[in-house]
Amino acid sequence: MNLYRSLILLCLLIIQPALALTLHSRHDSEIAPPRWSKAEQDWLRQAKLLRVGLLEQDYRPFSMIVSQSRFEGISADYLGILAKILHKPLALCPFADKESALLALRRGEIDLVNLGNLTLADTEAPGIRLSRPYFSSPLVFSAPKPHQGPLLTPGQRVATVKGQIDAQRFRLYYPTLTLVTHPSNAEAFDAVFFGRQEILLSDAHAMHYLNSERFDHLRQRGEAPPSLAPADFRFALSTRSPALLGLINHGLDAIDEGTRNAIFSQWNGPIRDMNDGASERYDAVELAWMRQSPPIRVWLMDNLYPYGALDHDGQLTGMTVDMLAKVSKRTGLSFEFIRFDSDRQRDEAIRSGRLDLIGAISRPVAERYGLRPSVPYATDDIYVILTHQGEESMDSLQGLAGKRVGMTRYNPLADELEGSRLITMESAEEAMQAVEGGRLDAAIVPLYFARHALDNDPQTRLRIAGPADEESILMGFASLPGNEMLMGILDKTLLAIPPNELAMTSYEWRNRKLPKPGFMERHAHAFYLLFAVLFALALVLFYRNLMLKRLARAEQASRQQLEAQVRFIRALGESQPHPIVVRDKGGKVLLCNSKYLAQLGARPEDVMGHPFVQGLEGRIAPRSIAALERDFAKVLQQGQPIFADRIFQREGRQIDIYHWMVPYFDAEGAISGVIDGWIDITGRKQLEEALRQAKLQADSASRAKSDFLATMSHEIRTPMNAILGMLELATEDPALSRHSAELLRIAADSAHGLLDLLGDTLDIASIEAGQMTLTPTPCELTPLLESVTRVFRGMAGQKGVRYRVELPNAPLPTVMIDALRLRQILFNLIGNAIKFTEQGEVSISATLAGDPLPAPVLHLVIADTGVGITADKLPRLFTPFYRAHSPEQYPGSGLGLNIARILCQMMGGEIGVNSEPGRGTRLEIRLPLTLAAPGLPLVMATPVDPPREPGPRLRILVVDDNHANQILLRQQLKHLGHDVSVRSNGLEALRAVGSHPFDLVITDCQMPVMDGFDLTRNLRARGHELPVWGFTAHALPRERELCLAAGMNDCLFKPIGLARLRAALADLNREA
Repeated sequence: MNLYRSLILLCLLIIQPALALTLHSRHDSEIAPPRWSKAEQDWLRQAKLLRVGLLEQDYRPFSMIVSQSRFEGISADYLGILAKILHKPLALCPFADKESALLALRRGEIDLVNLGNLTLADTEAPGIRLSRPYFSSPLVFSAPKPHQGPLLTPGQRVATVKGQIDAQRFRLYYPTLTLVTHPSNAEAFDAVFFGRQEILLSDAHAMHYLNSERFDHLRQRGEAPPSLAPADFRFALSTRSPALLGLINHGLDAIDEGTRNAIFSQWNGPIRDMNDGASERYDAVELAWMRQSPPIRVWLMDNLYPYGALDHDGQLTGMTVDMLAKVSKRTGLSFEFIRFDSDRQRDEAIRSGRLDLIGAISRPVAERYGLRPSVPYATDDIYVILTHQGEESMDSLQGLAGKRVGMTRYNPLADELEGSRLITMESAEEAMQAVEGGRLDAAIVPLYFARHALDNDPQTRLRIAGPADEESILMGFASLPGNEMLMGILDKTLLAIPPNELAMTSYEWRNRKLPKPGFMERHAHAFYLLFAVLFALALVLFYRNLMLKRLARAEQASRQQLEAQVRFIRALGESQPHPIVVRDKGGKVLLCNSKYLAQLGARPEDVMGHPFVQGLEGRIAPRSIAALERDFAKVLQQGQPIFADRIFQREGRQIDIYHWMVPYFDAEGAISGVIDGWIDITGRKQLEEALRQAKLQADSASRAKSDFLATMSHEIRTPMNAILGMLELATEDPALSRHSAELLRIAADSAHGLLDLLGDTLDIASIEAGQMTLTPTPCELTPLLESVTRVFRGMAGQKGVRYRVELPNAPLPTVMIDALRLRQILFNLIGNAIKFTEQGEVSISATLAGDPLPAPVLHLVIADTGVGITADKLPRLFTPFYRAHSPEQYPGSGLGLNIARILCQMMGGEIGVNSEPGRGTRLEIRLPLTLAAPGLPLVMATPVDPPREPGPRLRILVVDDNHANQILLRQQLKHLGHDVSVRSNGLEALRAVGSHPFDLVITDCQMPVMDGFDLTRNLRARGHELPVWGFTAHALPRERELCLAAGMNDCLFKPIGLARLRAALADLNREA
């Protein structure tokens, strides 16, 4: 059982490659089957199909494999008829040679072999039986035309097909001749056609067919002895299948003589006009499509003879045009030829569907470019090598190594050239011209094109050296893959055209010569050009005198116009209120105005026509003259104008001028000279100097003011730090009476008011100096607004004023904003609202306006029912130091609103105000926001009441030269539960850190011996990483930057309260 399965699998593997081949029989004759014997009937019942062995090498026109998929020819027609008689499908199995096919036949892997007229050697005969002949053609000798002398002479080489001739008998008959075998009869024919061998030995029918494809180049010279090779074409069968042999013989006998003659006629070379009723091959869908189809748009190369060419009238003609006419006759389709100006336009038309069909393209090229090729309508052309006469070595692809070889980009042989310098040409005609001109050593072009070109040029120095490839060019139509209906109709039509009709079309175009144009036609362009030249010359002579007269009149008018222009230029120069002088390239003065003469105190005759420098000598310092000459040379060299301020020394007096040198050009664009001019700007320079001095004084005053404010800030904040700190510590005493606590609170509020005034003054100074900057950081709006509004709830409650805050239920987004400055704006505005409201209500509301993505707008409204402001005071409300109400009743500096508006404008927002006396005031803030990028660390709003839970006990070193501040900071830190050591300068602190461990250093920045900056740098240089805080009374932004740049971790400003100190230490603990 296993052996049986293995045999079945082996048969399937052997037969599978053959299934890729399809039989194309051109005869649908219905032949009545003969009477079969009982054994033959048994074979027919048992067999499912008829397995036929084929040889892969073509034997035209008997056995041909077209497009690697279709088997056709005389043998194919007979096999098709046998398949109909036997009512069995055929399985075609290709084999590389006769021996492999006969071996498969003996093994039972196939049923018969299409042996043709090949010789069956004595060693091959056992086990093999031959069928009756289905075709007969005697063996003949053929030689090229004309052939002089005897046909067979010693030393001649005879070309034939491998396996066709009994070589041993040939040597007995012709001992002085050399037999050369080839895989196919087409290669054997081409070997004689291209001169590689002298004699062809082939059967007469195949020789006639091939000769018609090669310009009738050979002529039969006599028959060969019958014993050299069989004249009959037969099938080979196994002796183990006598029933099948009987079936094949009876089937061949049943084929009538009329059918045999029709097969012979179709494959007998060129015969004119045979119609086969092809319309019966189309189905109803195809017939309907053909009736409704618009004209098919076709592109055909017009320089690829014989497929496409232009006649002397410029009309497209060629084999492809004739083939389309045959298709049109059989299908009713119409074809329209389209031309393109470039390959890019053509390719775009193919891709866009504006072109339906390519008229002539080989099958490999069509497949390479993703096109759907049709059945070929020409298979007899091949590629040949075109070289100069006398070049004998370049007769094959191997002989082209190291040579310059040209071919079109559509040539499929480009990949087979090894060692050659391949040059791509636009057309075969261009490649041929390049060889003729010496730019190429050889060109690979189609044979029929090369033969046509050489025949039409008797003076050519080129020749066909040999075939570049033995494979035929499968020329057909092609289209985009979507046009399956059109391509299917074309395939059916081409397959329906008899081979002899196709051969006739090819034969006519191979041998047709396009009419050569006559002398006038060949030189028509030259005659047209000569006539145009003579006509133009006549026109020139006719108008010569008239033009001369016009020229004379125009010259006189031009002279008058030129004189008028000169007078205009002089008047233009005189109209200028400053000196103007025109120089030529040599530096001589051509023209100047009276202002120039007046400036120099010279007369016209002293200047005009003289060098420019000569007029300046004795009037201007030599150094100034040398600078002018250098710039004059620079303008002439670079062609660019120069504008500059200059200083002239004249008569011991310095003169400032604005001077220019501008080149002017002639009609050809060359520099002709330079135009000079200047304006006396001495007065302007004096004003500029005065302005510069005034600016220096103003800058000095501004710096003095800044220094004064910084010094006053430091000097006030230092004692204020002690005052406020002590007051706060005092209020922390639980034994303090209520009256004393109230007195201390009043003193602390007054001190804080003084600090607020100082802060506003510093802010105004920073704004005026342009030093106020914003530091946007990621911040959550909702916690910030809640912390600010919570501060004023107690203040409003103390005055008996209702206090209402409305914030959105949903959290506001995280934005990039300077939180400290936003708090400052809100503190100023909310504080004023509460200050000016004695009864009623203060309300704060916040909403988010606009599109929340990507740029929301924060809308804040602060409304009160206070005293209000009159309309005449509103325009000045935000000016510095302006107070709308009596300072005795409502004290204040008048700076808060001005600072709030400026900060709001710096953030891109605006503040609006509406007020009515006695009814209150409404402030609206619109502030555009920028959403913070996800993942950035948040800057939280400083909590008003930081947690009072004690943190870890820290060892803190306090460094300050002010004794009061030492005592205060020690008491504050001890009050917060920490251990404190005190030093008076940086040097003492540096020693203390070296000998004692500390968790934190708080240092004043300005100290004698060693200040806080140097202390921090020394600590970092010695590798100490403990936190260092700056503690300074210079409450300016740049002070914090200086601290961080010196290596400090943070900067605290005096005065500082317990809440701020507790919060800072809590932040330190969190970071730790």
